[in-house]
Formats: sequence, structure tokens, C-alpha cells
Amino acid sequence: MIKRNISRIGRAFDILNRTILKILPMKKLFYFLCFFGILGMFACRKSTSTPSYTDNIQNVWQVQSISDIIHTQGMEDKITNTTGNPGDYFDFRKDGKLYVSLQNGQTKDTSNYSILSSNQFSVNGSTLANISTLTPNSFIFSIKTNGSGSNYDQSTFTLKR
Repeated sequence: MIKRNISRIGRAFDILNRTILKILPMKKLFYFLCFFGILGMFACRKSTSTPSYTDNIQNVWQVQSISDIIHTQGMEDKITNTTGNPGDYFDFRKDGKLYVSLQNGQTKDTSNYSILSSNQFSVNGSTLANISTLTPNSFIFSIKTNGSGSNYDQSTFTLKR
């Protein structure tokens, strides 16, 4: 009887050992697959960040056109449209400097600028520019200077990259 019990216990250990040996590689395989599954999920993640309006503004922009409107009360508006030349640009630098070159470099200017919001920036702290379009490839803004009464001058700059 004791021999039979020992024999049963021995067979039980054999079965248990074989089961453990089968499960152990399965556990390793399971952990291996989980590790690479998690790694695969993070490795394939695409960047969804888009440039901020500050990043979009801070670039060198080629002048496509400049439209000037001079409004004098009681008179017809004087509108002038100028096409940009190949060397005309606005260079908004990260250090807050704005470099402008117009008329193929004949007119150059350096100013300070600061971005006030997604639709406004100021030049030299006093001139306010209103942004109507800002994409990675297109930048349109206008500057309006008020005169006496209801008179004003407005310049609209259409820039591209």
C-alpha cells in the first residue's frame, strides 16, 4: 500500500513537472509577446503636434503683394496694389527682431516686434498689426493708421513661404 501511494505521488510529481515545463515556456512566450505588443503600440504613435502661431510667424516670408488704402473723408478711396519682387521679404526672428527688405533691397528696415495673440502683433511697441490669415505657407496681416477724423491709411501685406 505504501509503495502504491509513493508510486502515485511520484506519478503526480511527474505530471506536475511536465505541466510546469510546458507552462513555463508559455509564460515566457506570453511575456515576450506582451512586451513587443506594448512596444509596438508606442513605436507606431504619430506626432500630432502642430506648430503654434508663434512658430508659424517666426520665419522668412516672401512678399506676394501689398495693398494700400488711403481713406480721406468726402473723397474716393485711393487704392494701390503692389506685387512683391523676388528679393522682398519679412524676416520675423525668434529674438523679437523684424527685418524687412522691399523694392529688391532698396528699402531695408529693422524693428522690434512682439506677438500679442493669435491674431495680433505689435511693431516697435506702438504699431498694431491684425492677422487675418496665418498658415504654415501663408501670412496675411494689415496695419491701419488713423488720421484726423475718420481718415485712415491701411496696408495689407500678403506673404508666402
